[in-house]
Amino acid sequence: MKQGEIWLFERERPSRDNDPRTPYRVIVSADYRLPSERKWVLTAPVVANLDIDTPVAVRLSDGDPIAGWVRADQLTNTFAPWLSGPVGTLAAASLDALAAALRTEMDL
Repeated sequence: MKQGEIWLFERERPSRDNDPRTPYRVIVSADYRLPSERKWVLTAPVVANLDIDTPVAVRLSDGDPIAGWVRADQLTNTFAPWLSGPVGTLAAASLDALAAALRTEMDL
């Protein structure tokens, strides 16, 4: 696992085809905090549609492996065995935008 990778979150897969949630999570934990034996990682969900107007959501671009928005305001500790993948890595511009959004969310 590396910061900026997008993984499938198997435990929270939508149960219906019309469920708006997406099962993707972006690894937010710094690489030095991600040794192979670590069981919990900090992630941010990727949603298909943004339900609120927030400055801490990052719209994924054409250079990213999936479409949607990364919700920097919904960070969560995720049990690593529930993740499968990765399905890809955020583009450099999206990773920079996510870092800025996280600084804004944490009021740094």
